[in-house]
Formats: sequence, structure tokens, C-alpha cells
Amino acid sequence: GCLNHIMWRRWMSQSSRVLQCAVIDTETTGLSAADFVIELGVAKVQLVAANDAVVSTYSSLMNPFVAIPRHMWYGATEQRVQQYCGITTRMLETAPAPRLVLDQLRSFIADCHVVCFHNAPFDLRHLRKAFERVRLPLPPLLVDGSSQVLDSAVLARRLLREHKLSSFALQSVAEH
Repeated sequence: GCLNHIMWRRWMSQSSRVLQCAVIDTETTGLSAADFVIELGVAKVQLVAANDAVVSTYSSLMNPFVAIPRHMWYGATEQRVQQYCGITTRMLETAPAPRLVLDQLRSFIADCHVVCFHNAPFDLRHLRKAFERVRLPLPPLLVDGSSQVLDSAVLARRLLREHKLSSFALQSVAEH
């Protein structure tokens, strides 16, 4: 679910409060939950009253131990995949194993109060499956039903409705 708006306003109205938010983006080998996370990027944002600042970042490729062309979107070739996200099978061959990357993610977001995704259901589905595959417990923020999950796609659709964007994809919203 989304972060409760009243809780957010109450939290931010106390100027001494600091809110840590992890903004997470993934790249995957496909659209279904059976596909693999191949890249993870996180920006930790610190919010104090009305000010915000990125305080640290974490990113890593993640070796799914499968070749991209066999598992990426139906009919995709490695060239199409590389055009879309810039990642090749060769790049993934030397990337860290999923368990290492996911354990580092757990540590990195441990002090965060909320987590934000653009299209949260997609990223959460893939991250939960990745944690399940390596038998690591989910970070509390990623547990199903967590009220500390923000979805910037939902927020963009609500806040930018009157701007008539052609798409609410992350790139379109960021360029606006």
C-alpha cells in the first residue's frame, strides 16, 4: 500500500524529524515474476522538513546465471536488450551473485523509513522473488502489505494529471 498521507504530513511537520527514503530501481530479464533482476540502483534520500538531499547511492549489476536472449522479453535479441537497458550477457558474467547484492541492499536500506519505486508492484514482485530464490529474509520495508512503500508512478498520475503527459513512464516524468 501507499504511505498514509496523514502520517507523512505529521512526520514532516516536526522540523527536527529526519526521514530516510530509499528510492529503488531495477532492471530485469523480463516482465513476469519468473524473470530475474539483473541491475539494482538505490538512492538514499534524506528529507528534513521541506528540504531533501541524496545522501548516498548503491548500484550493482547482478548475475542471474542465465543468458539474456533466452529469458528476456519474448522474441528479444541481445542487441534489443542492450538498446533498452544497456546491459549485455557478457557484462553480467562478471557481476556479483544475487545473494551478495541482495544482502548489500538489506544493509543499505536498513535505516530507511520508507521505500519508493516507479511502478512499485513490478519492482517489488521481482525483488521479492529474488530474495526468495537465494533464501534471504526480505527487508521489513519490502514485506507484502508494508505501509512504507511509495509509488512515484501513482503519485505522478495524480499530481501531473492536468499536464497531459503522453506517458507516465519514469523517463517522461523525470523530463517534465
